[in-house]
Amino acid sequence: MAGKAAEPWEDFCEHLKRAGRVLDRETTPQDELTVAEGYRDLVRLVRLGFEAAVEFADTEHPQVYQSVTSTGSGEGETSDARYHQAFIDGAATYYVTGTRGSAPLIEFTVYAGKIGLQDVSRQVGALTEQDLILGPDGSFEIVLSPQPHSGNWIHTEREATMLFIRQYAPDWRKTRGATFEIRKESATPHSRPLTLDQIRTGLRRTAMFVDKAAHFWAAVVDRYAAAEPNVFHKIPIAPDPSRPTMPAGHRFSFGYFRLAPGEAVLVTFTPADVPYWGLDLTNYW
Repeated sequence: MAGKAAEPWEDFCEHLKRAGRVLDRETTPQDELTVAEGYRDLVRLVRLGFEAAVEFADTEHPQVYQSVTSTGSGEGETSDARYHQAFIDGAATYYVTGTRGSAPLIEFTVYAGKIGLQDVSRQVGALTEQDLILGPDGSFEIVLSPQPHSGNWIHTEREATMLFIRQYAPDWRKTRGATFEIRKESATPHSRPLTLDQIRTGLRRTAMFVDKAAHFWAAVVDRYAAAEPNVFHKIPIAPDPSRPTMPAGHRFSFGYFRLAPGEAVLVTFTPADVPYWGLDLTNYW
């Protein structure tokens, strides 16, 4: 192994160079703020990718972890949301337990594939606050499995790879977040030590994630920018490999706004009778 130990790291760095090309695309804005935020976005994607590919990738002993933080973002998140995820083996059975909290909207979604880590990401099953059965103390148990179960159950299939949890609240200072634990049925007693093969694979998948995710989301924004400006467009619910997979309980609209100096956007609307609605401002990334 002499002289070879650094090879996976060198390959990782070489692949990351390709991810940086997203900054030089013809459609990427070249003002100083957008380019600076682009660098920050790439570094944040490294963090997100390594957590998904290595730190929390053990499907035998999975963990529900907060996937988006104030310094770890990069996938078009909503500012009022808290996002958690766990990676699973779609052929196995898992039990997710916890307490509901007080966020108006919560959704548990199982996906086959994660954008950037796999070529395709599609929704397999979901459970929203409408159908979530709670105990008298606000506790819950959700079964993830290919076989039907009574109570809270999300159907999985062999291709399923992750559980994604979304919570939305207009003011988190006044909101109790949900709590989560996950365990695999008949799991081995202990986690195994990290191996070099896991690191090699994890670094490769991390670099691939940064490259794919950065270009994927830039292409999504470019498509928005090409539509009629300064109006809201509904995002279709129908599956489309070029678009993010819509959560089951959500409806989204988007707009790309171009303002001259001194101009402002005035948004008027009638709120729908739903647990949560929100307006978000985002930059290019």
